[in-house]
Amino acid sequence: MSRNYKNNSQLIAWAITALIGIIKFLIEVHKKGLWKEFIISTSIFSMIWYILHLLYTAKNISFAIFSVILIIVFIIYCAYWSNQFSNSPYQQFSRFDIKKNSYNWSAQEWWWTLNGWEFEQEVAKIFISMGYNATVTRATGDGGVDIILEKDGIKSIVQCKHHNAPVGPNDARALWGCKEDFDADEVILIASSGITKGAADYIANKQNYKVYILDDIIEMSHSVQNITDTGISDNTFDDETEVIQEQYNTEETHTVYEQNELLENISDEQYEENNYEESSEKNNIENQAHYIAETYNISFDDAIDLLSEHAYEQVIAALEDYEKQSDFEEENSFIDNSSKSEIEIQALRISEIYNVSFENAIDLLSEHSYEQVIDMLESKEIS
Repeated sequence: MSRNYKNNSQLIAWAITALIGIIKFLIEVHKKGLWKEFIISTSIFSMIWYILHLLYTAKNISFAIFSVILIIVFIIYCAYWSNQFSNSPYQQFSRFDIKKNSYNWSAQEWWWTLNGWEFEQEVAKIFISMGYNATVTRATGDGGVDIILEKDGIKSIVQCKHHNAPVGPNDARALWGCKEDFDADEVILIASSGITKGAADYIANKQNYKVYILDDIIEMSHSVQNITDTGISDNTFDDETEVIQEQYNTEETHTVYEQNELLENISDEQYEENNYEESSEKNNIENQAHYIAETYNISFDDAIDLLSEHAYEQVIAALEDYEKQSDFEEENSFIDNSSKSEIEIQALRISEIYNVSFENAIDLLSEHSYEQVIDMLESKEIS
């Protein structure tokens, strides 16, 4: 009797283990949205088992042959699902996670309520919905790369800059420098508020460098939502998604030159008014603090403290002045930053951005105002 009890206990243990395995498997299937594949593959496996069972009961095959074929089919079934799980786009986010905020994607105001980390995640979800394998990198140690995309053998690195200020040439240059480190085919800069003319000039001659603004991301989300809402397909890898993505890339993406025109036509006052209408003052300060923390390597809390006491422009000017001071001290510069005048600070900015020597910048500022010098350099009246 004790032997029967032991056998029954083992049988129950095996049954519980098998049940737990099946439940975990089904949870993974649901998470990755592979129910159609599950139904098809399981139906094929069940049909093969049923045919083998009929042949065995009719004594057309031996038990050994029955067992060997069934084991081989089961191994193939497991290998198929291992491949499905490893190649699924739903690695970091479940199907539910992606759909959870999808109906907010078309609202620009909603995007400005997100912090930098949340923005990166939502952008990655949109790319996943368009058929990409997207991986959001860790917050540190990524070299400035926020998302890694792969599709059709093409690897792209993405950096997200969700700030109220346009992205400058330094950030654009740093991202391009990560291309070889990640062995990427393409570089994508997502700048919610666009890029400066200096950044546009740097990117202009680089074929595999794309720039998306927030309006582009919203337009991409419309393409995804149109597919799901109209019932064309619920599979992110279908042909319709690829067609829409191809049309978007070729027809609707803002090019670098369009960015230039946009920035030249919109004045600074219009730019500030638009952004303050789209987000609350609190969110503006947080976005500014995130930008300052990332750009000037200070903590987010310190950035908040600075912005609580000084205007955003004053904080930026002071931090840039501090960085210039550090750089010139390291290079044994003859300039004593402790006694810099306002003209010297302006000259430093001009020499950094427009590749003009410090002495020439001082000479220009002695004859013209700072704004006049900037206008002449941008219109290339001065080389």
